[in-house]
Amino acid sequence: MDYTTLTVKKPSAGSLNEEPLAVTSLYQALKELPDPRRDQGKRYELAVILCLLVLAKLAGQTKLSGATQWVRHRRVSLAQRFGLSCQAMPCQTTYCNVLAVIDAQRLDEILCAFFQRWEAHSRCADEPSRLLTPQGKADHRHLAIDGKALRSTSKHVHPVHQLSCYEVATGTVLWHCNVQEKHNEISELKPLLTVSTVKGRILSLDALHTQREFCRQVQRLEGDYVLIAKDNQPTLKEDIADFFEEPPPDQRRWQEA
Repeated sequence: MDYTTLTVKKPSAGSLNEEPLAVTSLYQALKELPDPRRDQGKRYELAVILCLLVLAKLAGQTKLSGATQWVRHRRVSLAQRFGLSCQAMPCQTTYCNVLAVIDAQRLDEILCAFFQRWEAHSRCADEPSRLLTPQGKADHRHLAIDGKALRSTSKHVHPVHQLSCYEVATGTVLWHCNVQEKHNEISELKPLLTVSTVKGRILSLDALHTQREFCRQVQRLEGDYVLIAKDNQPTLKEDIADFFEEPPPDQRRWQEA
């Protein structure tokens, strides 16, 4: 397919900007991501490319090849929707090249914020502030932090192990990062805990993170935690068990029959 004649024009009035719910415009959100590509030879706006990928992913496509085909099968409606002057859609190589140069961390932040707004609007209609509170304000939401090996890499010599922070109320992954091994979660987690993430929240983690330094850090950031005590903290485990055991009978009051 020939892409040499394709040019990108800015969305016209009445296309992307006239959303029923402008706050949830995925295209507008992705425009915040800086484009590191050179202008020469650029055929597609970065926000359009990423938006197409996100839509394909939401439709269940797990591979770039599948996402490419999904987009091409809907090229007429998508080209009209994004204000493209040509119905030709990006090829798989274009997606690969773009994903290799963008700021992945910044993209994560933009998508997380977008889906939070989306969830807030769907649950609270015209009062999304009921769900979205100002940054750092205590709202006692539950954040689940857990590390898992990606299933598709389980047979690899070095499986990809990912640590994620999941907001239970909205079903949104606030952040995630790759770690080398399970035991590296502790060191990787420490710099990710910030005031805006922790303050007023309740964090739940597995027994690996039942550590004194972690508890101190969460308290300094004005958050709370729910942890599991296992054999890595034997004394703590025994102390907690004492609260759930019946006290031994006072033999001093026993009398011989």
